[in-house]
This record gives sequence, C-alpha cells and structure tokens, in this order.
Amino acid sequence: MPAYLKAHADEYLSPDGEFFVVVGGPTESTGGLEYTEGGITLHDGVFMPQVVGDYDENGNFIVDYENLGGAGQPLIRYQDFYGWDYTRTATFDADFLKMRELSIAYQLPSLKKIGIQNASFSIYTRNIILWTKAKINIDPEMAFQPEAGNQGSGIQFKQGIERFNVAPWTIPIGFKLNISF
Repeated sequence: MPAYLKAHADEYLSPDGEFFVVVGGPTESTGGLEYTEGGITLHDGVFMPQVVGDYDENGNFIVDYENLGGAGQPLIRYQDFYGWDYTRTATFDADFLKMRELSIAYQLPSLKKIGIQNASFSIYTRNIILWTKAKINIDPEMAFQPEAGNQGSGIQFKQGIERFNVAPWTIPIGFKLNISF
C-alpha cells in the first residue's frame, strides 16, 4: 500500500482493509457533506477516497492525484453514487409519443348481384413510430421488472422499471376483408 494511503487507512478503508468506504451520507446527521447543485445546497455529498496513480519501472508508486478529502474534493450526491440503484443515473424521462395503429380501408363497389350487401378491404399496421424524450430506445409501456410476490402469488410486475426485459420492436402488417350478406 502506498505511503499516501497508509496515513488514511484507518479512516477510509473497510475494517478488513480490502476496499474503500464512502465518505459522506444522505443527510447532514449521517455525515453528508455540503453539496450545491442548481443553487440549492444540501448535506448529501459523498466521495470515494482513493489514490490514483501507477507504478514506474522500478516499482515505485507515482501518484497522479488523491481524493482524501479537503478543499477542492470533487463530490457527488449520495443518491447518484450507487449507479445500479434507482437514482438519477438510472432514471429517464418516460414522456413518449407513439403511433399505435394505422389502417386504410377501401369500400368495394356494389356486389348485390351476387348477394353481398357491403364489402371492404383494408390493410393495417401497428407500432409505426415511437419517440421517447429520453432517447434510449425503450418503450415506456413495455418497461417492467418481474419480481416474486411477497404473498406467494407468483410473479408481480413493477411498471416503469426496465430490467433485462426489452423485447424487439415489431411492426406487424395485416389485411382484413369485411363482407356482409
């Protein structure tokens, strides 16, 4: 371990010395650091203590920079630190515009001579256009997370959470013939 890090090991490393712990927290009472964003200052700032560098050809550790607190320490919001939770880094605007169906019909000429009162032919298609504000190519109506139910009632779905379930976008085309006798 580099000397720079040894000085802070008790403060920043996990008890077994294997990984860095997050410094800060979600509130001031839990150790959150002062963080300002959009003119609003809260105490939900955090940072990951680290010494970044590389070893030279003689095996000596050369420090590029260190994040061990102090003035100028780059902070992020506690909610954005954990990228796999449902935070700003994994949340997208679900506004969308979709053309669900388009059909064109043609009324056939009179066929009363052969006993057909009315006849029409149409062609239709679905899922023609999907525009999402987030521009991530996920249909907000198809985004859900399957989850085992708490009461043993099988699989339940949480709408609006896309979790490895994106189906290919399909555009079916069909024909329809209506005849009334």
